[in-house]
Amino acid sequence: MTYRLLAGAVAGAALTATVLLAAPAAQAAPAATPPVNCGNVYIGTAGNQQFLHAACSPVTAHSWSLVVQCSNNLTYSAGPYTTFEDVSVYCPAGTTVTNGWYTYS
Repeated sequence: MTYRLLAGAVAGAALTATVLLAAPAAQAAPAATPPVNCGNVYIGTAGNQQFLHAACSPVTAHSWSLVVQCSNNLTYSAGPYTTFEDVSVYCPAGTTVTNGWYTYS
């Protein structure tokens, strides 16, 4: 199974906007327990490399992995993990992060 962390966002401001555009709580359906709890999700830069960062821990999932799609149309991942981890997945030098998600089982 997969869960998208980014909706085509390429900057921290876009991540915030995604959260702010969520339906008001009074109109939202009851939230199910997420299989993986992630926080501190952002796109960063180190030298000429972009990376996707997330701090995640399994809630109902057995294991999880962090996946990033880069502007070279390839995906890169880290994991699987079975406990809390603070993870960054890097795109190759000269490419950018175009999407990100976690997978779980």
